[in-house]
Amino acid sequence: MEMIYTDPKRKEQGFLHDFYIDMEIGGAEDFELTMDCVKDFEKGGIIGCYGSEYGGIAKKIMSETFKDSVTYHGPTFRGILSKKIIEPPLGSDYKIVSGNVSSIINVFLSSFSMDDFFICETNSLTVTNYQFDRHCTLLSGLDRMLKQYGRRMSIRYEKDGKAHIYMERIKNYSNEVEFSSDYNINLSVSRDNARVNHLICLGKGELKDRTVIHLYLDGSGKVSTTKHYFGLDEIADVYDYSSAENESALISEGIKKLQSYEYEKAEVEIEGVDIGLYDTVSARDYRTGIKIETEITRKILKIYEDYESIEYKAGE
Repeated sequence: MEMIYTDPKRKEQGFLHDFYIDMEIGGAEDFELTMDCVKDFEKGGIIGCYGSEYGGIAKKIMSETFKDSVTYHGPTFRGILSKKIIEPPLGSDYKIVSGNVSSIINVFLSSFSMDDFFICETNSLTVTNYQFDRHCTLLSGLDRMLKQYGRRMSIRYEKDGKAHIYMERIKNYSNEVEFSSDYNINLSVSRDNARVNHLICLGKGELKDRTVIHLYLDGSGKVSTTKHYFGLDEIADVYDYSSAENESALISEGIKKLQSYEYEKAEVEIEGVDIGLYDTVSARDYRTGIKIETEITRKILKIYEDYESIEYKAGE
């Protein structure tokens, strides 16, 4: 994978050589780049791989006198979006949007003065009265909106020096791609049967007048109001959300909370496979008999000289 770099004015200066990079797409949304000091690469410069989502902007530079190398830190392209906050309009409770999604995203980019670098390509997806969470990040807000429609953002850094945003369908590869030790890859899977499966959600009110909603997980990980586990198998917890404006908001946030408890996790390091964030894959460990289907939540790129790997993490 070839990485280019730019000066702070985003003018391409050439390719990186003899470098080490650790970049996370999803999760931390940042990178660490170590290499010999390059004259024209400084804070505000861009690194990127043309035609891919791998890249970001240098925000921090560290140099130590006893080392010949310099280390650069910064957010990925997705990470830049995570530093912007969607606020409700003055006098409104929520930011609500309707219309073509590409137009909506481009309006956000313009409002944050980022339309000189990011551009959302035209697509046919539309939304009606979509309500963003209060004071969510631009990244999390757009991710959540698109996932409701089975889509995700795909960002590609192109030769025009801009990060292009595309809408892609989230794919389920569970019947096509199964990671296992049979393929001589580094695979780690886990299943936690101590996960909370009964969440008592507390909303507005005091004592006997307080709103209480019970949410339950079933064996497939789906949330409902029907109890599935009993006796020794039931694991309960309390979620205090007294600021919930109504019962619907309490249920919505309660579902998110219950689903956030980690149950299944898979980590796999493999080459030659390109899977996107939020795609579903299956992983199997034949020694324990654990087989899980889970979505990819993080992609970690590591490059050191001629070595290159992409580690996929799921269920986190």
